[in-house]
Amino acid sequence: MRVLLRVLAPLLSLVVAAIGALVVVEVVAAWVGRVSGAGLLVPWRDWRTTVQNTLWTAQPVLWIAVGVIVVGAVLLLVGLLARRHDVALDAPSPGLTVATAPRVLARLVGTRVRAADPVTAASVTASARSVVVNARGRGDTD
Repeated sequence: MRVLLRVLAPLLSLVVAAIGALVVVEVVAAWVGRVSGAGLLVPWRDWRTTVQNTLWTAQPVLWIAVGVIVVGAVLLLVGLLARRHDVALDAPSPGLTVATAPRVLARLVGTRVRAADPVTAASVTASARSVVVNARGRGDTD
């Protein structure tokens, strides 16, 4: 999920920046007086008349509302599930808290296991609850 969040964040920021630039262009064009109210890049007058003539109970309005709710729920879910799953470790002193990522813990344990003399290969997976080590040694058939 963190990868998805890392992709979505720049895309959403680019969309917001593009909308901001569009608004700046439209405002500057209106101040200069080059536009007679219809808009330089966006047909604001046509959009206004369409919105004034559309009821809240119309099908397009309801589908747009459902789409916005679904997109918002997906973004909220991605944001909530993309949190870090840190592993709390025993503190060396009473006023100190220590936490690490599961990947770092697995790397540390793997380095210690591979450093042992009879171990030739090892794979380690770690989570907040357990560390699983699969090691091969000299003379092992499995």
